[in-house]
Amino acid sequence: MTKNTASKADPVEKIRRIYWYEGVRLATGLTSAYALERLFVPEGFGRNKDGDLFNRSKWVTYKNGDHTPKPALVAHVELSVPGSSEELNHVLWEVLRASKQRSAHATKWLRRLNPELQLHVFDGGSRIREHGWPRVLEKIEHKASMDALACLTILLFVSLDRCNFDLASEVARSTLRVLLMLGHHLECRRVGDSLFYLYVERVFNKVRWNEQRFYLDDYAFSLWADVLYRVAGNTTATSTHLKPSSEEVRIMCCVLRGTRGFAIALAIDPLIGPDLDIGPPRKKIIDAFEHALYIQRQSVNQISSDVRKQCSQPVISDRHASLPTPGT
Repeated sequence: MTKNTASKADPVEKIRRIYWYEGVRLATGLTSAYALERLFVPEGFGRNKDGDLFNRSKWVTYKNGDHTPKPALVAHVELSVPGSSEELNHVLWEVLRASKQRSAHATKWLRRLNPELQLHVFDGGSRIREHGWPRVLEKIEHKASMDALACLTILLFVSLDRCNFDLASEVARSTLRVLLMLGHHLECRRVGDSLFYLYVERVFNKVRWNEQRFYLDDYAFSLWADVLYRVAGNTTATSTHLKPSSEEVRIMCCVLRGTRGFAIALAIDPLIGPDLDIGPPRKKIIDAFEHALYIQRQSVNQISSDVRKQCSQPVISDRHASLPTPGT
C-alpha cells in the first residue's frame, strides 16, 4: 500500500493537501486545477497517437485532497509561491496526526516554530516553562498564526500528559480563540469546518477537568469566525484570503476577551458542562452548566437584536441566516 493510499483514511492528510492547493491557487490568481497544472506541469499536456489532447489531471486530486504532491513538484511550486512547501509540511499536521508520545516530541516540534514563540514557552533553556502561563497564553494568542496554533496544540497535549488539567482547559480556550481568529483564512482555504471538527475530536474532547468538559459538537465555528472577521474587517483593508493582519488580530483578541463588550465574548465562548463519562453530575455542576447556558442564550439574543437594528451592512453574512441558539 502506498503512502498516498494509506494516508487517505486520516483526515489530517486531506486537510493539509487542500490547504496547500488553495494557498497555491490564491497566490497565483488562477481559478482551476487545469490552469495550475498548465502552469506548473506543462509537460503533462500533449496529444496521444490519435492526435487527441490529453493531460494527467493530477491537480484535481490535490484540489480534492486525495493525493499528496511529490516532493519534486512541491519544490518546483515553492520557487513561484514561497512558503507553500512549509504550509504543506507544517509541524501542525504532525502534531494532529500523531496518536502517541506527543510529549516525547514536544520540544523538537516547538523548536521548529517561530523563534519569538519559543522565547515564550521555554524557560531559558530546553525545558518547557511551568509557571506564568496566563500572560504567556495571551501573548501567543496575539500571534494568531499557524505556528501559534501548533504551539498551543503542543502545549495542550503536554499539559494533559503532565496531568495539569486546569492548565489544559486554559490552553484549550486559547487554542479555540486562535482557531476562530484564523477561521476566515481557513474558510478561504476550504478547510475551516473540517479542521475545527478534527480539533473537537482529537483535541478538545480530551480535555476534562473538575468534573467538566467542553461541549463543542454543535458549536457554530464558521459563523463565529465570520462574525470576528467582519468586526475586525470594518477597520482594516486586508485582502480577504490572507492571514489576519496584526491590527485585525488585536481587535479580535479584544472582542474575544470581552474588552469590546461582554455580549459577543460570552456568546462565542465554548459551552462547558458536566463530564458524564465519570458518572452522574453533582447538583453544583448541573447548576453551573444551566447558568452558563442561560448566559450564552441571553448573549446570543442580544447580538441578534443588535444585528436586526442595524441599517447598514449586517454583521452576519447571507449564508448564515441566523445566529445559533445554544443547547438546541
